[in-house]
Amino acid sequence: MVRTLVLLLTLLGSPAWAGERPAPLPAAPQGFAAGDSSAGEAYFVRLRAAEIGGNFDSAGAEEVHVFVAMGAEERLLAQRSLDLENTLQTYAFDDEAYVELRAGDPIVFDLDVRDADLTEWETIAGAQEPARLSPDAFGGEQGAPLRVALATIRGSSWSFFGTRTFKIEGASLLLELRRAPRRDALDDATRAAVAEALGAVAGPAPDDAADAARLEALLRRGAVAAMDTARRSTHTGMRRRLPPLAQEAYDLADVARQVAQAPTDPAPLRAALRELADALARCAGQAGPDEAATATALRETAAAARAIALPDRIGRETLDQLRAAQERLDRERERHAPHVARLRWETTPFAEEYEDLTDRLTALAARFAAARADHQARERFATGWSALAGRVRDATAR
Repeated sequence: MVRTLVLLLTLLGSPAWAGERPAPLPAAPQGFAAGDSSAGEAYFVRLRAAEIGGNFDSAGAEEVHVFVAMGAEERLLAQRSLDLENTLQTYAFDDEAYVELRAGDPIVFDLDVRDADLTEWETIAGAQEPARLSPDAFGGEQGAPLRVALATIRGSSWSFFGTRTFKIEGASLLLELRRAPRRDALDDATRAAVAEALGAVAGPAPDDAADAARLEALLRRGAVAAMDTARRSTHTGMRRRLPPLAQEAYDLADVARQVAQAPTDPAPLRAALRELADALARCAGQAGPDEAATATALRETAAAARAIALPDRIGRETLDQLRAAQERLDRERERHAPHVARLRWETTPFAEEYEDLTDRLTALAARFAAARADHQARERFATGWSALAGRVRDATAR
């Protein structure tokens, strides 16, 4: 079973991730459920700098996470991999995302800084006391700074010279507060942001699958740009409208990758079938007189693998042939299950090789299934592109 899983992961993998795995899409804008917003304003906070220390991880950098909390809820304000020292150092956090706070009077929130250890969170420091601010403290759209004092940082770090404890006073976080009018209707600013990030998707669906790699890159760039714009904006309309479009574009890029990687040359699959057939025949030749049934099954499966015919070029018109090959290999794998179950490992010299061959049957069937799925992705890509293009046009129409 373990070998089967390893072979499946190696040979099949995830079709969308063949080759280098793409960078993940940034998270959608964070915020708390709306409170009293009768004034039609929204309130935001983001981290600009952290003056902290504490070498909690002697073997490497600290995975610093800063959280903002309102009541029992918390949201991630920023995260960064930092090499903290046992003295205070100032670390700049440029262009971090805004978190929308729940409106109220006062607006109350707490802060907590943690290190993501291998198995658990390790507290670095929390705020000495929660911030209690009037709406006026948020300073309008130009922003207002707020420095929040942190509690004493205490901890220990290990080295070859022993364990060292540390106690660091004076740590703090520098926040940017911002207040902005709620703008939830589709306006010119939102139209412009959608057009800048995803305007290239507004046209008709391309019909050239050979261009799929370029379209994948275009969609990923647009998705990341749209999400980054939403995360770094205090425009409530952009924060609401851009993320769904960004996610849809990013998901469509995965489909484009499948289209781009769809195999057209049957030579690798033919070679795999031939190698498998030869190995099955060799294994059958090792069977003894009391293993005649197993040897017959191996020879018949070898003949079945050699009989699988592939076209000169793999394409959408050959999907039925790919499915037939996959199903035949799956059936051949099943017929060997009882033979493997009856193997006497102590006295059968080819037992391990036989089990490996049945695993290879499963993995090769999976390769045929993946090739078929990659070619089927063309229709999904065309449909997905048309749907996304329509939503982009709606979001940019005047």
